[in-house]
Amino acid sequence: MIYILAGSYGQAKKWAAAQMLSDDEWFCTLDLDDLKSRENFHVVVLENASELPPIHFEKLFNLGQARGRINRK
Repeated sequence: MIYILAGSYGQAKKWAAAQMLSDDEWFCTLDLDDLKSRENFHVVVLENASELPPIHFEKLFNLGQARGRINRK
């Protein structure tokens, strides 16, 4: 599973399509509570994530890295 950290869902969907990823291979969320409910994934940061407020980006990125490592074999 891949967490795409992007400026918006639409931008993440466009990137995923360009990478030929199916919808069940990736997710995108800007909601910290949603991210807290997920585990075992890789984080990909798109350049357009710079559109997010810096404090929100840092929270999403750090939480994504931490949650992504859980249950990784």
